[in-house]
Amino acid sequence: MVERELIKASLSSVRKDLDEVIARIQNGILDWAPTESMRTIKGQLVEILATEQNVCERLQGLPRRSYQEVEAPFLALNDIQDFTAKLAEIRSATLSLLESLEDQELAAPAAVSEAFTEYVDLKVVPKSELFRFIARHESYHAGQLTSYLWSRGDNPYDWS
Repeated sequence: MVERELIKASLSSVRKDLDEVIARIQNGILDWAPTESMRTIKGQLVEILATEQNVCERLQGLPRRSYQEVEAPFLALNDIQDFTAKLAEIRSATLSLLESLEDQELAAPAAVSEAFTEYVDLKVVPKSELFRFIARHESYHAGQLTSYLWSRGDNPYDWS
């Protein structure tokens, strides 16, 4: 199987998990977090969106923006339907970017920080690995959101 297809499958699979969680989120709990020091539900969604946007900008070689600049338009969202639409829009752009890269471009080194290189435990980070990071990052936060809902009494084992 071609690497691009494996990446697309990972992105699709994790998005199904996130979609299952998002379907259970109501606008009235977007600003809720299990404790005061934790990121809110809205904050988790903003984190997912901003990270994917930021990674795609790195892959495109666009000028670096501060994280605050990247997340600002997502922080302005206040409706779960708007978040759902923005998640679909950003993912569509990610998939278009993935499709636009030739195999050798996917294997080429990505321009990432030394800290990121250390984080993923690689000496050289291929561009393909940044797409995988998007899926990994989203999976982590989808799990957090599942736990958030569970702590509110919405048991994921009861979800159909």
